[in-house]
Amino acid sequence: MPFVLQKTYQKVYDWQFIFCLELWTKIICAYNSEADFGPLAYPLTQIISGVATLVPSARYFPLRLRCIKMLNRIAAATDTFSPVNTLLLDMLDMKELHTPPKGGVGKAVDLQSVKQLDKLTLKTRAFQEACIYATVEELAEHLAPWSCSVAFFELSFIPLVRLRSFCKSTKVDRFRREIRELIRQVLI
Repeated sequence: MPFVLQKTYQKVYDWQFIFCLELWTKIICAYNSEADFGPLAYPLTQIISGVATLVPSARYFPLRLRCIKMLNRIAAATDTFSPVNTLLLDMLDMKELHTPPKGGVGKAVDLQSVKQLDKLTLKTRAFQEACIYATVEELAEHLAPWSCSVAFFELSFIPLVRLRSFCKSTKVDRFRREIRELIRQVLI
């Protein structure tokens, strides 16, 4: 049974499928005002959200981040809210970001050109830094369009609570500074 399950999600986590999602994202973003393409935004958002949460592992952080970027683009193009803050904040709860790196500094991690990372990379300081900085960047990208909305307080409340919790739980000062700066920017 595990072999069948493994083959199933590998069909979804295939480059061809990911590139098809990105192509449809670009089409929806470019032609969202047309009657034929506008209604496709919601189902595409649901599919991308499902892909992002299919395997909730730190190894697939690059793929999840890629899906979050697609969701942010669709939300910005269609002026609709997409709940990517949960996807982002769940990444901050991954145990790999709360333990000291055992693999040394490691090589720089390019989260844009890979779907998954090997187990050795997950234990490096470079991986932790790339994860935190990408999460902060995408969360800021997600909240920015709503900063002038009346609902911004409600939209940012849960992310602020979870970011403060991360600040208290992390032992890495540079991560704590980065998260506190994001909290400060949201509160301004």
